[in-house]
Amino acid sequence: MSRIVIADHSGYGHTKKLAEAVLDGLQGAGADSKLLAVASPDEAPPAGDLETARAFGAHIAAVTARWLAGRAAAA
Repeated sequence: MSRIVIADHSGYGHTKKLAEAVLDGLQGAGADSKLLAVASPDEAPPAGDLETARAFGAHIAAVTARWLAGRAAAA
């Protein structure tokens, strides 16, 4: 099974609780998974933590799209 990284940006903590619940379910099922807390919508996630990502929240989805576009342009 692939590694699953849940990228989370939460302004008030609600999205973080959801991401933690998903993480608990994945780990309970035996998946190699971890939570990646992103402090700011402008912060790019480390390349090694983006093998498989499940993004929660509009901010982190937008950040991931910008980061991937920048990575593709640099290649």
